[in-house]
Amino acid sequence: MKTFKHLVLPLLIVIVILISGRLLWHSYFQHLSTITAENGVLDLRDFEFNEKNTLFLNGEWDFYPNELLTPEEIQANEASQSIEVPGNWATSLHPDSPSSIGVGTYRLRILLPDEIRNEIYSMHISSIRSASAIYIDDALRKETGKVAHQQQEYEAKNLPYSLSFKSNIPPNEPNIIDIVIQVSNFKDMRGAGIVRDIEFGFFDAVQKNTTLSSSLQIVTGSFFLLFALLVILLYFFGMPDKRLLSFATILISSSFLLLMSSDAKVLHLWIPLSYDLSFRIVSSLQIIIALALITTIWSTVTLAMQPFVKVWNGIGILLILFAIIAPISLLTNYNVLHSAYLMVSIVLTLVAYVKLIYFNPSINLFLAFAMLSFTNHLFWWGYSIITGVTLPHYPFDLLLATMWIALTWFKYYASLYNSTADLAKRLQKVDAMKDDFLAATSNQLRTPLQNILNITSAVLQSEDKLSPANERDLQMTLTIGERMNIILNDLLDIVQLNYLQPKLTLEPLAIQNIIPAVQEMIATSIKHTNIAFYNLIDDDFPLIMADKNRFIQIIYNLMHNAYQFTECGSITVKATVHEGRAFISIQDTGIGITPEEIQQIFIPYEQLRENHLHVEHGYGLGLNVSQSLMHLHGGKIDVSSTLEEGSCFTIDFALADMTETERTPHVLKRRSVQIEQDIQPSNIEKTKAHILIIDDDLMSIRLMSRLLENEPYHIHIVHTAKDAIEALQKRQWDLVISEVMLANMSGFEVTRYIRERYSMGQLPVLLLTAKDLQADIQEGFRVGANDYVTKPIDSFEFKARVQSLILTKQSIETSVEMESAWLQAQIQPHFLFNTLNTIVALSTLDEERMEVVLQAFMTILHSKFKFKDGFVPISLEEEVQLVESYLIIEQERFGDRLQVKWDVDFPKHVEILPLTIQPLVENAIRHGIGKQEEGGTIHIQITPHPDGLKISIIDDGVGMTDEQVQKLLQYDATIPRGIGMLNTHIRLLRKYNRGLTIQSEPNKGTTVSFILPIDSLNKKASE
Repeated sequence: MKTFKHLVLPLLIVIVILISGRLLWHSYFQHLSTITAENGVLDLRDFEFNEKNTLFLNGEWDFYPNELLTPEEIQANEASQSIEVPGNWATSLHPDSPSSIGVGTYRLRILLPDEIRNEIYSMHISSIRSASAIYIDDALRKETGKVAHQQQEYEAKNLPYSLSFKSNIPPNEPNIIDIVIQVSNFKDMRGAGIVRDIEFGFFDAVQKNTTLSSSLQIVTGSFFLLFALLVILLYFFGMPDKRLLSFATILISSSFLLLMSSDAKVLHLWIPLSYDLSFRIVSSLQIIIALALITTIWSTVTLAMQPFVKVWNGIGILLILFAIIAPISLLTNYNVLHSAYLMVSIVLTLVAYVKLIYFNPSINLFLAFAMLSFTNHLFWWGYSIITGVTLPHYPFDLLLATMWIALTWFKYYASLYNSTADLAKRLQKVDAMKDDFLAATSNQLRTPLQNILNITSAVLQSEDKLSPANERDLQMTLTIGERMNIILNDLLDIVQLNYLQPKLTLEPLAIQNIIPAVQEMIATSIKHTNIAFYNLIDDDFPLIMADKNRFIQIIYNLMHNAYQFTECGSITVKATVHEGRAFISIQDTGIGITPEEIQQIFIPYEQLRENHLHVEHGYGLGLNVSQSLMHLHGGKIDVSSTLEEGSCFTIDFALADMTETERTPHVLKRRSVQIEQDIQPSNIEKTKAHILIIDDDLMSIRLMSRLLENEPYHIHIVHTAKDAIEALQKRQWDLVISEVMLANMSGFEVTRYIRERYSMGQLPVLLLTAKDLQADIQEGFRVGANDYVTKPIDSFEFKARVQSLILTKQSIETSVEMESAWLQAQIQPHFLFNTLNTIVALSTLDEERMEVVLQAFMTILHSKFKFKDGFVPISLEEEVQLVESYLIIEQERFGDRLQVKWDVDFPKHVEILPLTIQPLVENAIRHGIGKQEEGGTIHIQITPHPDGLKISIIDDGVGMTDEQVQKLLQYDATIPRGIGMLNTHIRLLRKYNRGLTIQSEPNKGTTVSFILPIDSLNKKASE
């Protein structure tokens, strides 16, 4: 509560200041004179006229209802009555049924002091509704609109104006001014006649007050528009609070409302508007301001009050429509609704802000002050409209509101500036910490790395004999270490180049010898096998002046970059001499670079387009470091590139200032080197477990090969996803190991392709990823991977996961084989009993039919006892005979309820897995036709197909839904069901790489088919 009191006190002070200012303004400009007219005469003989004092011509005027009289006609017409000015003439005009529609004439005689004659007087008329003509001393001085007895001749116009005249009364006559005002109103239903004060006094005094009020209104309206623009800019460029747009709407609407409806109505001086249009605009502006006020407090509205606020806003929209389309007479009659709506909205806004400040002390008080100032102005404006009080325009509420808005802006940007400065300091500190971390980490890694390189070199140089494979692996380890050393140097150089100036040791260099050595260093990590490397530098190319280590670093980075972004084609290095400098170009036929990306590639930690991120495994440091090192050498890197055609990086160095005899001899034996790489599978015995490895990283492939070479696996390696898909289509695999980031097609997509054809148990997938990120892991499991391993590969973990997945696959296969054997060997008891019962029954009824059934039963028993292996093919003819025997027995059981159609055409010597067609036929009878009381027909087709033979089992049974079909071939131990269909599907997949195809529709039947490949047709014949 203490905090609330602390915040409320400034608000109370502001409220007191705002109200006090208004009261002081009223007190200063309120006319002190209490002289009022009586019976049509205003006695000012005791009034002190000067250049400051003015007074209002208020009181009892003579009134001639329903007549438009000239001064001459009034002299002859004494039938007048008194009327109070200012005020509505409705009751005076129509006593029986008050109405503002009609005509009338006002008259006032002003008695002036005798000593004041021949002075220039002025009258300021604020509002006479809605057409008027003023006569002074028998002369017509001003007509606004057109007064007339009939509406057809009448024209409404109600604008404020000042009227000046000179009194030329002779000394011997009474000093009297006679004022006659004719008024007509056939439109405005609110109240007509002289409804506002008429100010009277010396010309200078009235003119001063009028000019002051008009000027203040123009200044205030201009400030409104200016600060509305500032508020809009604040919203779009600094503080995106929608309440600012509402406040801008309030400011703009208030500006036009002020300039159109205040006592001066200065907008009408610039833009002529009809009486009707002006009235409709003013009415609409009141509602727009009210709606904008409600919008500023919407965030404070509770859920319970939101329906009420929406209804309130709906009423406001209806009032705007009413102001636009209603007849003007009806609109003026009910205009009080618009003013009342605005006043209620002001009250609601005040209550909401008080509540907001009470429950949210952290609110920006300056913004609250602005709303209070503006609300105070609207309140007093409504008060003047209702009471008819006429004073010079009071601008300070609006000016204070704009000042509070400006302070809100300044405070916000001061806070934003301080936050930005603080954030900049923190970023600088973090950047320094990052550089310190890179430097410290790189230095810590260099020592163990150097030890590894030294030990590896010592082993290679020792006299102990090494096997060719071991020597090759150690040499590869040494090359990898040298590559890592360059990467560490890049990290250190980033820090040094940012804060220090590395010293160069310049010396004459023969680039002919350095380029091949760097290329050999990179060759161990080339991802693609179809890249040709050409070194076109002449043997006698002059020496250059450069730091040898830095030159190697630059060339390595540029060549490594060329390899990274080239999938096929060639990389060419050539050199020329021009104007005393050597220009070395490294040209590739890779993906190319767009002009926009050329500058981007030299920014640290930046890489190329997202669709090529798979080719980059580094941190984008090499090119940045190379560019900085070239600047230290006094050169630069020029890049020219064409998208999808390749790039060319050119660097330039100063030539060594040496004579021909001083040059170090160098010989370059190869002008062009064609790099061809081929990774051979490990020399292990071919076993049952076949592993497909998909990776484009030579180091990873060799590491995995070495880890698995002593295991009972046969390893096949491919480098692209395209080759992997071809390998998957050619044979069955026990495990797929795939890198996630592959060229053209990611490991996720390869996994998704596999899962469209194999379940997780049929073909496990192990993903390799260089990023141990939860999102990557979740994506891998989502697309169907069985497991994952992060790089760098841990040998124990990798071997354990491979072994686990292989054993799981083999366990499933063993289960399938045992299931096949059991399925082949089993004779279900109900089938055995039914068959025997059929034989016994036929023995007394029809011995011939009994012999046929008995022979069929013997065929089935023979196939069961003959079984050896569910994966050893038998002739298709034997499988068909088994089906025929099974159908003979079932037809005896079902009788006419089972009809069989045969449509078979196949050559001899065709082989098929045992027990493939019979389980499908049995399934069609038991689960399709058998469930129908009327039975059905089973149609067996064996027909030629472009890929071999198509075998189809068609029934017109109960059918299945799509969901049932999908679940039928998916293994789920939690769902009890028969094993024949799924077992057949799995064995077909494993043997022929094709499974069952099922098409079914409820109550129409099912078709189960599969393709027997051509190889099975030709194999037996070839033997």
